[in-house]
Amino acid sequence: MGIEVRIFFPTDIPVSYFHTLFCKRMTRWAWRLRLLENSKVLFPNHPGRWENIVAEELLRSYEEFKPDLLLFIHDPAYGAYGRQILNKIKVPKIGWYVEPFADVTRLRECSRFMDLYNSFHLKAIEQLANDQIDTRYLCHAVNPKKFYPIPNVQPEYDLCFVGNFSPWRDEVLKAALSVTHNIALYGPGWLKKGRSKIDRETLARIYKGEQIVGEELNRLFNTSRIVLSASRIRNSSGLNMRFFEVLAAGACFLTDAPPELERHFIRDEHLATFDNAGELVLKLKELLGDETLRKSIAHAGHEQVMAHHTYEHLAKEFISQYDSLATKAD
Repeated sequence: MGIEVRIFFPTDIPVSYFHTLFCKRMTRWAWRLRLLENSKVLFPNHPGRWENIVAEELLRSYEEFKPDLLLFIHDPAYGAYGRQILNKIKVPKIGWYVEPFADVTRLRECSRFMDLYNSFHLKAIEQLANDQIDTRYLCHAVNPKKFYPIPNVQPEYDLCFVGNFSPWRDEVLKAALSVTHNIALYGPGWLKKGRSKIDRETLARIYKGEQIVGEELNRLFNTSRIVLSASRIRNSSGLNMRFFEVLAAGACFLTDAPPELERHFIRDEHLATFDNAGELVLKLKELLGDETLRKSIAHAGHEQVMAHHTYEHLAKEFISQYDSLATKAD
């Protein structure tokens, strides 16, 4: 779009020995001995603390690049020193919290240093709006160069599931196993002893690994008749990236339904949904038994994502937000 961009990744900055030993380990000891409240840390303003090193590097990068906008996409909260650095950045700042997170105190701390704040968590937006914070709903999007339909590919699995273990996901997967055992499962935590209620032999047979990314993940979606998903915590909200990646890959998506879903998709038209394990079994049987229906849903979901939820659409939204801030400043 003709806009010069510099990307700053905090994860590129190595963690120091001081931070690992003193800032983290000693803080944990202080918590366990009840010498320090769990909401506090030791050495919060020390220059060797990793978060403070990151903040200084962010300021240095800002001063070198001299941008017109800081787009601050973040997951964890940042410390008091980081907030001091943000106050030194005098261009418009747009924040985006990319996890569903309901800790209002932390969200207030993250958002009040921004000129405009985005979240894909509707409840959080309502709470921040009550505090007179300029907050917008903004969902994830997908890169269609990474997730796309592969021509002439043949199904290998009836079902695939990619995600960390959780009790709700375990219940969902166990219900799916009552319909088919031709399943590919990926994600951390599933094989930890005593966690899953699925018998060990079945779990070992369907489990393919802790992680799958990139081209292999796109191929998995393409070679699965159905891609199954479930919220990490039942009844949580916010559409994670899986919704957009699966549909962009042209796969039939079967998922539980967060409250934000109907802002973007029509149930049983763009994707299939379930509210409980019994409904999941019925939907799974219907979709596996009806190839025409399955392909129709997959095609409609793909068209919807391509029309509204690619990275190009997301970039245009950020440009629009910047324009609104620039107009307000004038």
